[in-house]
Amino acid sequence: MGFLWFKPDVEKLRRKRDAWGLVKALWEEDLRDEATVALGSLGEPALPAMLARLAEDTSFPFDEELVKATAMVGPPAVGPLLALVERGPDPGRRRALRALGLVGDRTALAPVLVTYLGATQLVKATALKALVQIAGSEHFEIVLKALTDPDGAVRQQAAESLGDLGDPRASPSLKSLWLLVRALDIETADDESIAGVLGRHGRQPEDPGVRLMLLAWHRGEMMMTLSGSLAKLGDADANGFLLDALKSGKSPLLRRDAAIQLGRVGGPTAVAALAGAFGDPEADVRVRAIAALAEIGGSEARRILVKMKPTATLEDQKRIEKALKTNA
Repeated sequence: MGFLWFKPDVEKLRRKRDAWGLVKALWEEDLRDEATVALGSLGEPALPAMLARLAEDTSFPFDEELVKATAMVGPPAVGPLLALVERGPDPGRRRALRALGLVGDRTALAPVLVTYLGATQLVKATALKALVQIAGSEHFEIVLKALTDPDGAVRQQAAESLGDLGDPRASPSLKSLWLLVRALDIETADDESIAGVLGRHGRQPEDPGVRLMLLAWHRGEMMMTLSGSLAKLGDADANGFLLDALKSGKSPLLRRDAAIQLGRVGGPTAVAALAGAFGDPEADVRVRAIAALAEIGGSEARRILVKMKPTATLEDQKRIEKALKTNA
């Protein structure tokens, strides 16, 4: 006889105040949003069930929903979450920090700051985001300094958080890091070439973050984060950086990510630049340019897609046709 599985009744579990059952219901993708709200609505009594899962040293597909449900409990969750930050495994610490950031209770500020100063890698990056969510620009200098952290995840989070803070004082540092990331897009990554780039940008060759920035995927991610933050700050150079990367970036990943970000930025200048990307030798760059034009939409983007279709490759013609339907 086979095993029969019945989907949980979220409303029934909520009425019974069955927190453990609602945590299990999060496994069902189509019930996840409903179960998240129901679990959070139970308040403090649901904490033991949620914390037991949060503390696990593993990953699961409803990670974000469980963090949100825990944060819905509000200040009563702060103490147990801080205990998890202090003693839990790294995955659990990161989930607890994310929940603390969403709660935003200032009683957690000092412990989160201590965690940031003493942590490494992903825990440190998550603590930095929580610090900004709780304190805003109160610790602006700490966030700004994090742009030079040896760990890529911390630098990335610092760049994102500085954009969220909206403080124009961050623009020069963000632009400086952008220019370094862009300069490291070099064809010959030998020690002499790298040292030359670093010297021109005031960095030392032994900077532990440099090797990571030599990886094309990391440069692309940093470029998108930096340009997004500069745009949030209203910096006039943000679009120019993206246009330069799309037109003359040596790494296909850099050009690809520039196309993605220009699709988010939009505007006539972005549309014109994306039209030029149809001649890129890399298929992935062209794919992203087509998708970006579809995302921007409007008559000019549609006109360019129609114009480029006859001379495009067969695969690109199919993508353009799909984009035109999206942009109908």
